[in-house]
Amino acid sequence: GADNEWIGDKPVEIVTKQQWEQITNAEKLVQLCERCLEDLGSSKRGKKMLEKYFGGQDKLFSFFLGQAMENSNGLAHPIKLRTAMEKTLDKRKTQHNTSKDN
Repeated sequence: GADNEWIGDKPVEIVTKQQWEQITNAEKLVQLCERCLEDLGSSKRGKKMLEKYFGGQDKLFSFFLGQAMENSNGLAHPIKLRTAMEKTLDKRKTQHNTSKDN
């Protein structure tokens, strides 16, 4: 039955089959962050939070980080995810400020 499903499999095979590998690839983490912020930006509440963050409310960073971690089902490497989110938000902040000035 289901109890015997993994007997004989190496732990690494089980992790791979279940897609439990930690996400450490910087490019994948940036894509995850971009998707997360796009999803947030498509809602009224999310847009407001991004506006507040770009306006200087840095405490919201933890919220964005939490959303991205949730979107990865907890599989994103926390430190590398933080770096990816910082890069992604900085890029968006620059775009936001540029479009605001024009």
